[in-house]
Order: sequence, then C-alpha cells, then structure tokens
Amino acid sequence: MVTASVLLKDLSYKYILRKIRELEIKTHMEMSLHQKLLLAETGTVEQSLGILTNSQISIHVIRQIKTCKTIKRDIYILNRQTGTKLLEASSTIFVDCLPRMIIKSIERKNEGIGNIITTFQLETFRKIVKIGCNSRTGSIFRIYHIIYNKNIAFKIKEVFPNKL
Repeated sequence: MVTASVLLKDLSYKYILRKIRELEIKTHMEMSLHQKLLLAETGTVEQSLGILTNSQISIHVIRQIKTCKTIKRDIYILNRQTGTKLLEASSTIFVDCLPRMIIKSIERKNEGIGNIITTFQLETFRKIVKIGCNSRTGSIFRIYHIIYNKNIAFKIKEVFPNKL
C-alpha cells in the first residue's frame, strides 16, 4: 500500500499517537518526531515550521479563487533562506462564517491563515479529522477544520514533504 490514512474521532494525544502508530504499521514507514508533531499540532503551522527548521518562512499563494460563498486557496510555505518547500496546503474558506476583516486579509494574499487568525486574535478551535502518509514518497498529510463561532470556517489539507 502506498498511501494510507486514518480518521480521527478523538483529539487526545494518546489517541493521536495510537493512530500515528497505526499508520506507521500500515505503510511500513517509521515517522520522525518532526512528522509526528506536524500531524498532531493544533497551533499555527507557520510558527511550528519556522521553529522546526530554525528559519523564517514565507507564504506563496499559488491559486486563490473567490465565489460568493467560499475562497479556494492553494499555497506553499517555503523556507525563506533556502526556498525549500516545507508544505503544500489547499483550503476552503467559508466567507459567511468569518468577520469581514479576516476575509479582506485573506484576499490580500500576504499571509497564511494561521498568522491572520493570530494577528486578529480570532478565537478558533482546530479539529484534525484525518491524518495519513505516503510510504513511497515519505510525505505525510492531515485534513482539519478550523471552527469559529461553532461553524466550520476553514477546511484545510496540508501535505508535508519527507524532509524539512
């Protein structure tokens, strides 16, 4: 099996650790500590990547399309010094669920979603719904929702390459 994933029903670290181990067994792949942290973290991925790589990061918006109800956005997060791709992410942003200032900031394409949420001190909750890995490439991925005012405001899929 090349790609495997598991759905998450619980966000406790013991449960997530058990599910990560289940993925490792399915794919015959041992994940690094960095990979495990990235699958389980619920803070801003920009901050985590900057700390793990000991570098500044930059956001490169590949595609962003707005309709009346959603913004579809694809980005890369890069190591600013080396240009190395640290993450690929695809997001669906539900416009009606968010304050106008957040939407305007997203439309500017200057920052990642996590930094925008932090800058505006938006009270949110991140719920990881699925994690997975590709044993052929060594990449890992996760799918999660960011909930604001009890509504799913963001659906995000992040893919991390094998090495940071």
